[in-house]
Amino acid sequence: MGLRQKIRARTMRCALLCFALAGVLGAGSSLAATPLSGPPGRYVVVLRSDADVAAVVADHQRSVGAVVTAEYRAALKGYAAQLTPVAVKALELDPRVLFLSLDVDVDAAGDTVPTGVARIQNNADLAPGRLAQAATSGANVAVLDTGIDGSHPELDVAGGVNCTSDKLDVATDPAGHGTTVAGIIAARQNGVGIVGVAPDTPLWSVRVLKKNGAGSISGVICGLDWATATRTDTDPTNDIAVANLSLTAKGSDDGACGSVNRDALHAAVCRATAAGIALVAAVGNDANDLARYLPAAYDEVVAVTAMTDLDGLEGGLASTNGTCVPPKEIHRVADDTALYFSNYATTALDGAHTIAAPGTCITSTRPGGGYGVGSGTSFAAAHATGVIARCFAGGACSGLSPAAVTADLVGNVTTYNQNDPAYGFAGDPIHPAAGKHFGYLLHACW
Repeated sequence: MGLRQKIRARTMRCALLCFALAGVLGAGSSLAATPLSGPPGRYVVVLRSDADVAAVVADHQRSVGAVVTAEYRAALKGYAAQLTPVAVKALELDPRVLFLSLDVDVDAAGDTVPTGVARIQNNADLAPGRLAQAATSGANVAVLDTGIDGSHPELDVAGGVNCTSDKLDVATDPAGHGTTVAGIIAARQNGVGIVGVAPDTPLWSVRVLKKNGAGSISGVICGLDWATATRTDTDPTNDIAVANLSLTAKGSDDGACGSVNRDALHAAVCRATAAGIALVAAVGNDANDLARYLPAAYDEVVAVTAMTDLDGLEGGLASTNGTCVPPKEIHRVADDTALYFSNYATTALDGAHTIAAPGTCITSTRPGGGYGVGSGTSFAAAHATGVIARCFAGGACSGLSPAAVTADLVGNVTTYNQNDPAYGFAGDPIHPAAGKHFGYLLHACW
């Protein structure tokens, strides 16, 4: 597989934080065709907004034998459970139930900041005073991933939640992927190691993936539910401003928050953004149309593709020799070009919420206090999350809806690139690749 190394449900293949996404979401599958016999299946039961979750759960446990594994009250009203085919049929007739959505597996997205941080900022922005502007409690960032190592001296982990079935602490990262994402976003400017895009930003470890990088749609919804609840609880200091989702599953956007194709994840995403949380998603690493990958396909999120920057400078002059690029892949990778395995947009609608960011040979934090290098759209997405966190911390995004944040980000990035065409890369809209929209290159231009 070379540079695009993948992590599957039972196999850890990456030694240097190179992860890719698998997972299949049966969006749009018809539950009406469910047979009346067969083993129990995993479902997310989405209830009407006026439903009493506790009462419905108790009723369904008693009446149809639902084996409930999670309850949701913020990102959506509902619960996750194992249900027999007979139970599915019965629940479809319950007027309190909007729809049932298959709960399938998801995996960590993406394989891999100093060069990335340098590229997306002006030299003046690299001055200590400018980099430190994000160090406020008003820019809480949730990382929905494998966890964040809270003991790493570079990272400020304020808390979080474990939405997996393991018993590990929330500030633990058994895989390393979430810690890498976190370092790109917010590694401290402390004179050692690396610096993140929004240094010292408070991070919240939302564990939705296990040590093998695998998770489930119900787990991701649990993470979104927790983050959404911070916006309505009694503690104003924990309000999540932006959430990073460097993970994917197969599916599509029905344009109706999941109500048409029975997509519970989309319903949760819409509730989270309605609550004021800006969501950033990696597009995935299959050299394919991002419209097939969730949550990046949803119009409500910022979708981030990956490009190669090897020196933190524009111009495409850096050599791949001596970098993390394997020798057999060097002919496919070049400085200032779209990363060959990054997904991309193909429609104007998807292009409207898609941007690009550095995602090749990215250096970031690793569990245990160390550092590592990796490549992929997961790490490109983290750059965008850091820029949005800076926007909230600096006040430019205060009071803006997530839709307005996305529109401003895409608009500002577009203007910056059009005013400086040399800033971009081969594959951006100024230097397009036929049939592939990677978006304009991210810039910290707020």
